Amino acid sequence: SSAGHNAVVAAASCRRPVLLVPEDRPFSEQLAFARSLHNVAGIEMLESWQAAAHWPEILKRTAQGDPEALANALFVRPAEFEQRLFDLVQMCAAGTAETAKV
Repeated sequence: SSAGHNAVVAAASCRRPVLLVPEDRPFSEQLAFARSLHNVAGIEMLESWQAAAHWPEILKRTAQGDPEALANALFVRPAEFEQRLFDLVQMCAAGTAETAKV
């Protein structure tokens, strides 16, 4: 799949192993997104379609990958989202309160 946000979410929804190959973009956002998913969740990726690649090995690694890895990296359950949001609000409020004391 390309590494655009919509394509990545569609791939994650399929819950299958995925290989990300970012499209060449003016600000390299797809490359940055693919690298982040690779670093955080071990998602297979190539830097570009022009990169030298040993396809049989790459496709074998991809096929053996965790089919839930991308979905687990991107999707959270509603309760977990609520808790993360609550924690973030508390952290921001604490930071604002400390700043106000100065």
